[in-house]
Amino acid sequence: MDLVDNRWRQSLTDMASKAESEVLIISPFVTGVALDIFFPLLEKGVDCKLITRLKPIDFLQGASSIETIAGLIEAGVKVKTRFGLHAKVYLFDCKIGVITSANLTGGGFQNIEWGMSFAYDECPDPFHNGKAMWQQLKELVTISELKEIQSEIRQHEPSEGKPKIPVEFGDRGEIINNNQQEKEIPLITNRDQSAIQDKIEELKNSHKRFSRGNDYKNLMSELGETKYRKISIRSYLWLLGWCNTGGSYSNSEGIARSLATEMFGYFPPQFLQVYGNKCDLKEYRYGRNIPFKDDIIAAHLDRINKRL
Repeated sequence: MDLVDNRWRQSLTDMASKAESEVLIISPFVTGVALDIFFPLLEKGVDCKLITRLKPIDFLQGASSIETIAGLIEAGVKVKTRFGLHAKVYLFDCKIGVITSANLTGGGFQNIEWGMSFAYDECPDPFHNGKAMWQQLKELVTISELKEIQSEIRQHEPSEGKPKIPVEFGDRGEIINNNQQEKEIPLITNRDQSAIQDKIEELKNSHKRFSRGNDYKNLMSELGETKYRKISIRSYLWLLGWCNTGGSYSNSEGIARSLATEMFGYFPPQFLQVYGNKCDLKEYRYGRNIPFKDDIIAAHLDRINKRL
């Protein structure tokens, strides 16, 4: 057994990268970082399972992301829900596991969390108990069920400035409401429209996830609406995510960085200092509730102005 503390993110990524057949993660709260863990596993054909909880208040308060869960389901992750869930358990191939205080969230990666990793031979009970819990939970969560929860959340959102809830999920489960998105992120004045179009097309063709998705279409739509002057903060964060993805998507990452440089004169960094805290902006690239928007916009404007 080994203690897993401030190395949690790297430890989890390493264990996940070695999985070959089956992964079961039990976590009450799930946000965008789950996409980075599960998607490479799905690409390898690993059977991915998640047990979480679906309390509307968790989504309303931002503790968990219904958009992320929808994206995981659409990608092929099998998801079940357990009322009263509080355990955080990560099991890989019935070989190695972790019991920890950390949820599968950005906060879980950034907070002070402790856990213990163990091999099956020295501690088999968590593997057996995890398998038993999965089998006891009969029904898989569906997109239709998530839409019903989304409808319930809408009834409890504040009326002032209340956003319209769209009826469809996007390619990775994000809620799409492109017409409602304010275009707040300006492009550089000496942009090359043709070069931007070429880079977007190149990015779309770099991986099958782009050809199946709507995000690049949203980006093109926003650019067309504003005559290549501005895009929404949501599209900016989506592009930021691809500029900082690495791994098996390194080719797409390079193209995304070239696209961002054509648009902004730089490619967006993954982290932003807000009130002395290091915030991972990738965490917000598929949600509609984006905190500290003003800080993101201010940092962007500052980088553009420095290049004038």
